[in-house]
Amino acid sequence: MHFITFEGCDFSGKSTQIKLLQEYLEINNKKVCVTREPGGTILAEKIRELLLLRNEISDPLIEYLLISAARKDHVDNLIKTKLKEGYYVISDRFYDSSVCYQGYYKNLNTTTLNIIKELTINKFEPDLTFLIDISVDEILKRKNIKRAENNIYDNKNQEFYQKIKASYLEIANKNPHRIFVIDGNKKAKDISKQIIKIFTKKYYS
Repeated sequence: MHFITFEGCDFSGKSTQIKLLQEYLEINNKKVCVTREPGGTILAEKIRELLLLRNEISDPLIEYLLISAARKDHVDNLIKTKLKEGYYVISDRFYDSSVCYQGYYKNLNTTTLNIIKELTINKFEPDLTFLIDISVDEILKRKNIKRAENNIYDNKNQEFYQKIKASYLEIANKNPHRIFVIDGNKKAKDISKQIIKIFTKKYYS
């Protein structure tokens, strides 16, 4: 299975690194499918609009149920299909984001997270995850850059990003076999070289 995910705070540079990994794979004649969460399918993109482009959902369980519905459709109707067809599937966010945002940040308990995960995608998970970790100061600098699609998290304060950053690092610490923490404060090309090195060791060594 060639399912790779990128995680991290908003403004961490995930999109840039996904594009660079996609280019590397395509240059090496690999089939690549780039997707995102929430999203990736028609239904999941509709759910994304509810989650990110309007008022924030205050109840973390409702939010997580919506995300989980989108994720099930995404996994069943896009990710698994592409993997069977021999594609490398690269997703901007996956289940780790739920653990971070709805779990650590919004205090939805681990049992609830796990039960709903089992009901929707069972034990399906990426075989490689890159966590792009940047300083909160750098996040706040990058927030001033206009993005094509704003979401409800774009106007959060420093404390929010500190909590998200710490949560992601704790998740990575619990999953060292799968999650690789990448220093996102470096130049994009240097970050990409490190990601490709880890990627090639994982799949080609």
